Amino acid sequence: MDNNKQMTAEESLTLIAEVLNNSRRSLLKDSARHFLIWGLCIAVFSLAVYLMWISTGNVAWNWLWFGITPVGYLGVWLTGRNKQPMPKSEIGRMMGMVWATYGVFCVGLALVSVLVVPLPITLLVVLLLGIAESMSGVLLRSWPVAIAGFILGVGGIAMGKILSGESQVLLVALGGLLLLVTGIAIKLQQR
Repeated sequence: MDNNKQMTAEESLTLIAEVLNNSRRSLLKDSARHFLIWGLCIAVFSLAVYLMWISTGNVAWNWLWFGITPVGYLGVWLTGRNKQPMPKSEIGRMMGMVWATYGVFCVGLALVSVLVVPLPITLLVVLLLGIAESMSGVLLRSWPVAIAGFILGVGGIAMGKILSGESQVLLVALGGLLLLVTGIAIKLQQR
């Protein structure tokens, strides 16, 4: 293109749309890594809590939940340290805020449940996980991700009426597996 040539409004809009789509594709590809790591982390910790709780009958194993955050962040850091840094985008910032809000709410609910008043925290975490995944799907314009999050959130609450006590922890493990599957699906889609 000639340096002195002015772009028409249509050309400008086409270029902007192309840049936004490329940014969304890059973000979707990188978010697959995050879905994989956090999904695996949530599933493993959930299953560990469940197995230890049912084998010992001791609810103190619920303290393992607090290990998800440091292990997850370590996994993200280890898998991303050799990657080219992506330019920050507004969608990327929003995605980060959705998941940071989810984490803050989960830790806050856990602390309130431990220190102030016992809460049915498992179902709240499943609902929040479903909401965060749905919001991520909407931001990424990935309707399978949005629908999977909705099914997890609403279906998890419904399943919570069937499952009781420590068995509800399996719903969180299911949520982790759903995040893992979401990451795999995004990876396959991006090939």
